[in-house]
Amino acid sequence: MKKLYRDIINAALKINEKTKHNVFIYIHPHVSLIDVWIYEGGWKPGPTQSYGYNLYYDNLENILEAESCLTKLKTYLENKKVENEYT
Repeated sequence: MKKLYRDIINAALKINEKTKHNVFIYIHPHVSLIDVWIYEGGWKPGPTQSYGYNLYYDNLENILEAESCLTKLKTYLENKKVENEYT
């Protein structure tokens, strides 16, 4: 399970380095939580994130959500158009 979360963090770093998009990672160790916020086209002031994930890394039931997050991040790295479910 730790590898999955390392892969998420590594993908976020690559997206921030190689694309116009921004991914923010917040780690809350006191509650075993990682927040992942994806900003299509880059960060802008205000509530503009395109996708958000709250991943509890001590919960096996959360693996599917973490895998979904990693899949979404990989689509940005592969330069595929990502459909925004919030618009």
